[in-house]
Amino acid sequence: NPVPEVSGNLVDNGNFETGNTNGWEKHQSTAVSADAAYTGYYGIKLGGNGGWGGMLNQDVPVVAGKSYEISLWIKAVANGVNVQIKDGGTSGPDLKANWVTKKEWTQLVYEVVPTTTTLCINFCGGGNGVAEDVYVDDVDVVKLETATSDGYLTNGSFETGGFSGWTDYASAI
Repeated sequence: NPVPEVSGNLVDNGNFETGNTNGWEKHQSTAVSADAAYTGYYGIKLGGNGGWGGMLNQDVPVVAGKSYEISLWIKAVANGVNVQIKDGGTSGPDLKANWVTKKEWTQLVYEVVPTTTTLCINFCGGGNGVAEDVYVDDVDVVKLETATSDGYLTNGSFETGGFSGWTDYASAI
């Protein structure tokens, strides 16, 4: 079976191996940490302060109307974190959003089709009176080069949450 080709990672410093937060906009007690590494030497720690948690985001330039896969590893040490993939920057609408509370390393993978030329990868800690440290590592955004005319499937993983690219005959009965 043919597999869609993918481009290189579009995220700047997505594995944090630079030892700093270059490429990312950080707020509050967000810092690179060896304790937060899933692979390599460093990951990012979004430190909670018992009120509003740490925040980290990066705008990634993309082509509107093309498919992109976003993958990352995340671990909520305490309360949790909101993972948002936004269309058009931090104030844009969510293309995907998850509240993550898993206390073990978990990989999240999203497939999105932005309508603008910017995808925003945003991590925002919760708070609610709890110090909610969260670890993030290996953030990747790749453009999926799909072509339905030569055997590639559109939305073959159903990560869009619907039947985009498919005909749902059961609903038509």
